[in-house]
Amino acid sequence: MTEDECYKLIEKHKDDTISLLMLQSWQIDFEVSKLPDDHAAQCWTKLDYLYAKVYFDNEQIKTEELFCKALVHELLHVVMARFDMVQEFAMAHHVPKTGFDIVLNNALEATLVHFHRVLELSFAVGKNKALEVANAQSH
Repeated sequence: MTEDECYKLIEKHKDDTISLLMLQSWQIDFEVSKLPDDHAAQCWTKLDYLYAKVYFDNEQIKTEELFCKALVHELLHVVMARFDMVQEFAMAHHVPKTGFDIVLNNALEATLVHFHRVLELSFAVGKNKALEVANAQSH
């Protein structure tokens, strides 16, 4: 996929996905760039400012379906950003590395994958209805 095609998909899908995940209070920026380790997408959050940046690697994203899955997955990281504070707190207080990082990261990823599957099911049932409900609850 070209960089331009990836930016077009961002514009096409970001607003609805942000609404569905009720993240309207966040400032979320998007960028297309080469990512390490063959990742299709990555997310960086700054909870203090309700700010996130989502990166997409257009060389890894081959289809619109893969893009949408990556978008939802990365925005779920924004939803779960408060858990990053737990990790940051532990590291700031010099908690010895006893597998805490690994356990926390595995738990977060497993939760995100589970939540993503639930969202895919709700999309299948009716994306327009889900958007209607999400928009009504955000007001």
